Amino acid sequence: MPLSISVITSTYKLNYYITGLVRLIQGLCAGCAFPSSHGILANWCPPSERGRMGGFIYTGLYAGPVVGFFFGGFIAKYAGHYSIYYASAILGLIWSLAFVFLVYEKPSEHPTISEEELIYIEKSIAAVQSLYDEKETRSMDRVPWKAILISLPVWAICLAHFARGWTFYLLLTNQPAFLNAFGFGVTENGTLGSVPHIMTVIVALSSGFIADNMRLNLLWSTTNVRKIMTCTGYIIEGTCLIIMCQVTNPYIGIALLSIGVGSSGLMVSGWHLNHQDLAPRYASVLAGFTAVIGTSAGIISPIVAGILTKEQDLIGWRRVFTITSLVLFIASLFYMIFASGELQSWATRTQSEQKI
Repeated sequence: MPLSISVITSTYKLNYYITGLVRLIQGLCAGCAFPSSHGILANWCPPSERGRMGGFIYTGLYAGPVVGFFFGGFIAKYAGHYSIYYASAILGLIWSLAFVFLVYEKPSEHPTISEEELIYIEKSIAAVQSLYDEKETRSMDRVPWKAILISLPVWAICLAHFARGWTFYLLLTNQPAFLNAFGFGVTENGTLGSVPHIMTVIVALSSGFIADNMRLNLLWSTTNVRKIMTCTGYIIEGTCLIIMCQVTNPYIGIALLSIGVGSSGLMVSGWHLNHQDLAPRYASVLAGFTAVIGTSAGIISPIVAGILTKEQDLIGWRRVFTITSLVLFIASLFYMIFASGELQSWATRTQSEQKI
């Protein structure tokens, strides 16, 4: 996080290429966060509470843009846009210190956890997992890469992650330009730009309770819950984007964008937690693998947007959002057919049984 300050320094003192290098390093470091969080959650989340805990935790991914867009406009207007980097670096440093001193990989390593809570968590996870003794060294396991690479449920997550990466990074990098095409200024850009992400936060927080209720009270299978949460969110989002392509009123456009992007928050209790369903032991490995696919979309979608919106008009943006809708619909169809919420056979093998 403090690398954000380095970006400013390199911009002032050095040149564009050094700035790009620092941003590359920043991205490489940040890329470890998603996989590692899955590994920790697999050890801490009882299956019956996975939706609520996961929904609450991963809401932070979407709360960040809310804070960034909302306050970024005001900071840029009154303190200069470089001040945004300083604010981000300070917040990142505070979070980093808190994470280092407060977070533990396993409940058994936490110094202040009660015995009752420890027993509850370990028994809840063991009842579903029953994979290996706690004393077994996980680092000695051979990752069953062949089984992972030919697993359709894994590729269903990959495609869903790709679709989310496409829309998330598209908006993160191009939303201000899109709002400019609608005629909004800097302050309005920051305020209105935060609305879709506020909706995502609200829906994501609610989705965890909805998903757990569907599993516990309605007795729906984990597979069906993951499919419904993911596909419903993506289909609503894609539909709103298509309708948005036909409107010219800027406020109706923002409303549709907010509903669409907000509905995608349902996937926080869908594919976002699916890695832990398929293979708790390899949750961090799967998360890292799917993150590569998802992040690649974040490289492609801004390039596509840049090519199609050279004129910075609404016609170009309509093309961009039409393509985005197709990506969401294709990902939804593939996920609906091939996704699974069940523990995979290749994730239950002991070390001696694993074969690449």
